[in-house]
Amino acid sequence: TAAQNLETLRSLGVTEISVVSGDTRGAVEAVAKRVGATRFFAETLPVDKERIVAEAAAKAPTMMVGDG
Repeated sequence: TAAQNLETLRSLGVTEISVVSGDTRGAVEAVAKRVGATRFFAETLPVDKERIVAEAAAKAPTMMVGDG
């Protein structure tokens, strides 16, 4: 499951996990809580997602996984 995969990442030292989605705030917040994400971004457009990932990558090694 996603939660198990994220737990594996945490065991490898990953400390920040974000959920970034175009879905509504309530839906994204629920998913973030369920998988144990440290933060979430909702109602984002593709350009917003690109900016969020670029900002994270400027601070630390970053990985993005998408469904589309």
